[in-house]
This record gives sequence, structure tokens and C-alpha cells, in this order.
Amino acid sequence: AHLWQIAKEAELDVFGTSAPWLSACTSSAGQANPKTLGLNFDKLRIVASTGSPAGENVFSWVSENVIGKDGKAPQFVSTSGGTDLNGSFFGGNPWLPVYDGQLQGVILGMDVT
Repeated sequence: AHLWQIAKEAELDVFGTSAPWLSACTSSAGQANPKTLGLNFDKLRIVASTGSPAGENVFSWVSENVIGKDGKAPQFVSTSGGTDLNGSFFGGNPWLPVYDGQLQGVILGMDVT
């Protein structure tokens, strides 16, 4: 819960953390749930995770429990698909939809063919 509180107080627009921490938040019985804690993030546009692949429940949990800029769920960006090298080429893209358990696509500016 403390990281969510720090993110709120710092008025972050991008919050980066680990997939295991977010996974722990999903099963914390509300103790680390920003929605349950009444936290809205007026400037938050992106929640990014790295370090390991984010499970499907993490994607949906973020969209359902983190209220960001304009009262909308922030974009969830998983920057790890199992290897750190992969995260250099594939990850978040603000113009593509987010699907549970999947990287969004090629990172902007990367010529991956």
C-alpha cells in the first residue's frame, strides 16, 4: 500500500514496478488496492512492470483497480516478455489495445522484422 501512497503523493504520470509486486497486490485482500484505499491518481497515464512477465490477472486488476488521469484506467505496459532483451524491442505502445498477458507490440521506433 505504501508504494501506491507514494505514487499518489508524488503525482506520478508513469509508475514503474515489478510484476511480482503487482501480483501480490491482486491477492492482498484490499490492503494494497488503490481503489479500496480510495486513491485516485490525477496524472497517472502508465503503469509499467518489468522483471518478469505479468500474469493475466495483473493486466485486468490494474485496469479495474487503478484510477488514473481523467478517471480512466492507466495504460498497463509489461516491458518483459520473459527476457530483458525482449523488453528492449517489444512492449507498450499508446496506440495499440492492451490484451491480458500479452506484450502490446513493437516499441515505437524499433525496426523489428
